[in-house]
Amino acid sequence: MLAARLERGFNKILWITDGRKEGIDEDFLRKRKEKFKMDVIDLSGGKIYKNAWIERVEPGDIISVDIKGNDDFEVLWEMKTDTSDMKGKVKLNDGRGKVLIDQGNFKFGMMRIYGDSLEIDNFYFFLKKEKEKRKVGLFNFSPAEIPYMDEGFYIKNALTKAEGFEISEKIPPFKNEEAEKYSFIFLLNPEWNEFVKELLTRSLKEGIPLFISSGERGSFEKICEYTGIKVRGIKEFNAERKFIPEKVHPIFNNFSKEDLEIVYETFIKMAFIFDMDSNINPIISLSTGEPLLFQLNEKPIFFLATTSDIEWSSFPISGIFVPLIIDLLNKFSIREEEIIHTSTPFDSQELKSFNPVYKNPYGYGIYRSDGGKVMVSNFSPTDESMLTPYSYEINEKNIEVIATKKAFLLWKYAIIATALFIAVEALLLK
Repeated sequence: MLAARLERGFNKILWITDGRKEGIDEDFLRKRKEKFKMDVIDLSGGKIYKNAWIERVEPGDIISVDIKGNDDFEVLWEMKTDTSDMKGKVKLNDGRGKVLIDQGNFKFGMMRIYGDSLEIDNFYFFLKKEKEKRKVGLFNFSPAEIPYMDEGFYIKNALTKAEGFEISEKIPPFKNEEAEKYSFIFLLNPEWNEFVKELLTRSLKEGIPLFISSGERGSFEKICEYTGIKVRGIKEFNAERKFIPEKVHPIFNNFSKEDLEIVYETFIKMAFIFDMDSNINPIISLSTGEPLLFQLNEKPIFFLATTSDIEWSSFPISGIFVPLIIDLLNKFSIREEEIIHTSTPFDSQELKSFNPVYKNPYGYGIYRSDGGKVMVSNFSPTDESMLTPYSYEINEKNIEVIATKKAFLLWKYAIIATALFIAVEALLLK
């Protein structure tokens, strides 16, 4: 607001301060010092007003809080979480203090301090860092009683070695609403039906991660066609084939150089082959050029050109299969709750789909949406105290500093003038 008015032609500022710095755009003033004059009435008399702020909160079973200040003084604190409310005090030494709180089980909280002269930086909102459990759905269209002939056996074996996932296997018949709660979905030897069609539609539009293993020819061809991939047919190999990781694919970012230099071999009985175009982003290719596992362009949809059991190939028992499945989950599975950290207070437009969990009068706090997003907004103070007096920066030749004594005289005259104005107005109203 100040900058906009100066640009419109205002050429003089009268700034009345108790020594605080907030509200001044120092760079703006310095760059335009020849264009306007600034009178500062400093009521602080050189006194530094005490200010403290919360620099950092590290949530855990023991919550660690770092507090900074521009002086050494006692700070009162209060911590509220969804399970408890605690209070205490800490003495700042060399402008620093630390609070350790054994809080135990909680999800979100607010730390607040008291006893200084600026309130806006006395709040800090936080969430507990927990290991999330992401739900994985295995929709097995052809379950078998013999484990090694079962489509889901090798996938489940890989998933049990992954941390942070909750695995649920489903067998036909399937309901559409069953697929809504998962952060990653495996379709094993799927049929072409309304359930699969709707799931593919949602995945293409909303980015739901899918892993699709091939199987019965007619259904798999229709699934590929629906996603824009053209199947050329099924090729019978009946031979050992080397397969090559496409090292440029981001899924291999976490693989070591040694792992990627291993020469892997697999017995391939048969596999689907495709028209190679921009829709196919290979992850694993056979040495003869055919993609064995690929991604649908940049979308989180993955196709396995053979079955996920060992009927068509020995790929599921190769050394790369387990780490590959785990990395697919870690990289592409949807987190159940997206957490957004910001230092900007929320405005009304931004809050339409969010409900406050904690908030303060300045718009900072924790807000949660029905869509699974959590926004955490904290005021971000600088390391320099916001309350340091202006003496070092107002001695420019174009800025006239009005002494503290004169400032109090001016205030006295201003108060007298205001009182006289009110008295005259009251007489006129009679």
